[in-house]
Amino acid sequence: MDLARNNGAGAPTFGMPLGELSTMVTAGMEQRVGRYYLRVSGRAALERMMTGLKAASIDVQQTSKLVQKAQTTHRDLEHSCPSVAVITGVAQEATLRAAVLEPMGDTVAMIRVEGPW
Repeated sequence: MDLARNNGAGAPTFGMPLGELSTMVTAGMEQRVGRYYLRVSGRAALERMMTGLKAASIDVQQTSKLVQKAQTTHRDLEHSCPSVAVITGVAQEATLRAAVLEPMGDTVAMIRVEGPW
């Protein structure tokens, strides 16, 4: 507010002079702990994802098949399985990356779930 009112000349922005501020300690995303939304298409990708989650002891709290319109005429088993979304239990991102995201690459989509649960 002081800056907006043009009263900032006498008061430091952060309550103390910039030179006295200490360096902020930060953490990388691999240290984040939380829940994740994961989505895959196809039976093989779903099985591979679920196997990776189980091996890493990451709980699955919710699973949902997603409705999608067929964009192909062939009935290959791999493509006949609809997209499936899961919401994991609380896990460390580094564990999820090693178990699922890195081995599966672009076949799995991930969104971090934020907020109090």
